[in-house]
Amino acid sequence: SKHWMNLSRSFDEDPHPSLDHSSQWILYQRRWYLLIVYSVLSCQQSILWITFSPVAEATKSYFDTTDGGVNLLLAWGPIIYIPCLFLTGQMLSEKGGLRKVVLIGAALDGIAGPIRCIALLDPKSWWALWVVSLGQILNAAVGPLMMASPSKFSASWFGEHERTTVTSIATTANALGGAIGFIYSPYVVEYLSLPWLIIIQAIQSAVIMMWVFIYFPERPPTPPSASAELLEFQLENPKSKKLGFYQEFDQLCRSSNFLLFATIGGVSQGAFAGWSGMFNLILEPLGYSPTFAGWMGFSSTLAGIFGGICVGILGDTIFKMKFKLIILVSLVVATMSCLYFSLTLPSFFSEEPILPNSCIFQLEFNLKFST
Repeated sequence: SKHWMNLSRSFDEDPHPSLDHSSQWILYQRRWYLLIVYSVLSCQQSILWITFSPVAEATKSYFDTTDGGVNLLLAWGPIIYIPCLFLTGQMLSEKGGLRKVVLIGAALDGIAGPIRCIALLDPKSWWALWVVSLGQILNAAVGPLMMASPSKFSASWFGEHERTTVTSIATTANALGGAIGFIYSPYVVEYLSLPWLIIIQAIQSAVIMMWVFIYFPERPPTPPSASAELLEFQLENPKSKKLGFYQEFDQLCRSSNFLLFATIGGVSQGAFAGWSGMFNLILEPLGYSPTFAGWMGFSSTLAGIFGGICVGILGDTIFKMKFKLIILVSLVVATMSCLYFSLTLPSFFSEEPILPNSCIFQLEFNLKFST
């Protein structure tokens, strides 16, 4: 314990702070370490979420279930996300909320992995899949904790000229976990087995939980920007805010611009998550292997990560304060790519694809979801 106390003290002292050249605000080098910790935890959450979908056939055989059972393990993600999102927003609006959110997320993920291992004692029993579901539910609760807090994290630790890029990195880390899961699960199952996949992921979750608990402070010793200082003041003096969290949320929901933006983002992300999570079940009847389906999911998700980071960098540099233009261009490209993708597949109107299904298909598919 003395070793970890010394480690925490060395972080607190941070002998190499850097000055934000645009102002007098100090940026601490440890912010990059915390970004890595935060991103790894978010990545692990997505790896656990996508565990069984890329190996649907092995899951059905091992747990003696159906396609519906495998889909349910995936569906717990969006089902639990909605109610937990409001709790996450409430916590983030309180003093110490960022640290609380990250530590709770690490604890839930650290528990979820080992809980799934209990089902390995009797995988054919009626309760085995429900125990796995319990682990998936706990992991699903981590989703909103990690996906709703990147902006709070970047505002608390990074300068104004870094925020969009850092928020993009922290957000796309969750997608990276899904990309890794697409190729990680099939290969582990192929060369080892499904039980070993569950055990390895449980160990990962426990190790990451301990890593996060070692050091993850709420904020730096001094605020990195004027807006961070204002946010800190509001958290220290709750009465300075005219409205509470739920009053602010109610006011936000009355904004037509917000509702339009939320609908567009929700539909696009929901379509991608639902489609990519079922790659194996969709492609298996067409004769494609789980490994091929995994690489399909990996490449499309990787394109989305690349696009997200590029948009963040452009938003911080060339297209500063022009987010509407970035969103409009992205939606146009997505629409064109989606149209091309649709015409390369059989449909209600034609049993044969209208456009050739070639390597361009994968390029267009990736381009569509990179937006």
